[in-house]
Amino acid sequence: MIRLQKVGRPGAVDVESLLKVSVSVLCDRYCVKLGDGVFRSRGDWTTVGYLHDNLTETVVAVLPVVVLRPDRSIVSPRYLAWKLNKPQNQDHFRRIALGSSIPMIPRDEIE
Repeated sequence: MIRLQKVGRPGAVDVESLLKVSVSVLCDRYCVKLGDGVFRSRGDWTTVGYLHDNLTETVVAVLPVVVLRPDRSIVSPRYLAWKLNKPQNQDHFRRIALGSSIPMIPRDEIE
């Protein structure tokens, strides 16, 4: 399970440190697959991480972590994370964030 605090400052998500839970029903929208990005949409800083080659189990992103599923024939998840984590993009996210005490990027702003 990928929780907000596991999407730290930019780079790969450490799959080994994720919380393990048992669930009976999964929704594809929240299942993270190899090559997906994960976007930290709430808090003082937003970052994008990606899942790399050591993903062997089903991983679920818990809101407010948003799964980004790029077309890998167009852009690699590593590049997408790098690009979205650049200072000018982080400034953009800060400008569009909603909320005063805990800023949040609306999902439709990143889709």
